[in-house]
Amino acid sequence: MRRCLNIAEAAREMGAEVTFIVAEPVSLKLPQEAGFPVDCLNRSFDAFDSEVPAIKEKLKELGIYDRADAVYLVDSYFVPDTYLQAMSELVRTAYIDDLHERIWTVDTLICYGMYADNYDYAKEYPKSQLLLGEAYMPMNRIYRDLPEHVIHDDLKEVLVVSGGTDPVHFLPHFLKMVAEQTAWRGIHFTLIAGALDPDLPELKQRAETLENVSISGPIPNLKEALQNSDLAITAAGTTLYELAATGTPGICYALADNQIPNAEAFAKRELFLFAGYIHIDGFSKETLQAQLEQMRDASLRKKMSQRLRKLTDGRGAERIAQKLLAE
Repeated sequence: MRRCLNIAEAAREMGAEVTFIVAEPVSLKLPQEAGFPVDCLNRSFDAFDSEVPAIKEKLKELGIYDRADAVYLVDSYFVPDTYLQAMSELVRTAYIDDLHERIWTVDTLICYGMYADNYDYAKEYPKSQLLLGEAYMPMNRIYRDLPEHVIHDDLKEVLVVSGGTDPVHFLPHFLKMVAEQTAWRGIHFTLIAGALDPDLPELKQRAETLENVSISGPIPNLKEALQNSDLAITAAGTTLYELAATGTPGICYALADNQIPNAEAFAKRELFLFAGYIHIDGFSKETLQAQLEQMRDASLRKKMSQRLRKLTDGRGAERIAQKLLAE
């Protein structure tokens, strides 16, 4: 939803009319708060094939069925290709794919991961418009053209986030590490729990005994927190690109299979340290501790920040909107 909102806002800035179509009422809030008209199908989020007739009628209601200047952007990990095939027959269709699990029937394919060049998209999609690589990362407009990150000699402020949820309870484990590490007493840690993180009450209670820890619930965006941090520790999702936009050096870890290519690509280009996949032997408390100590080196953080700043200008959503509207 967030990346769709970012693209939608960029398209609206260009004068396009944008409408969201969601499956369930729970998905209404964010686009409504952003001022977009929203239609709800009142169906299960994963019942794609059965919703094709409803979508067809909805497109007719909206006056965009079979219009050459209309585009239908789909973003879901549950979508089957039969659905995209059906939609492509009704309207020009675009799909955001960051898994590369199959070849999709779409007019435009978007893969903003740095690992996009691992695959032969030109051969796989000879008739589709391809928007590939980090230039098309659909970031919030607040991350556009930011100033250089200030690198301090001492490591004083560390931000720790795990995304919208924390299925493996990383934040409580990390908080325990902080409590055990006397060498970290001079570092202030800010832990931000996501909207779906069940551990927030426990985190706040346990942090009451730690003078160098602050706990926060979900916040509208991480921009200011990233700009004010000397280091960030984060799951290897889209937050990595936000750190790139702010130039904040960091350590990342993978929470799910689809985060591994992203984390490995960042680590290979020496943009981040990769602490491993939290579910497998590659991740360990000792590794993360050693990497945090390594990041005390201000020269390392400065080099990392400079490389990150070259990665994105925060205008990926604009580029996507431009390409979609140009057809």
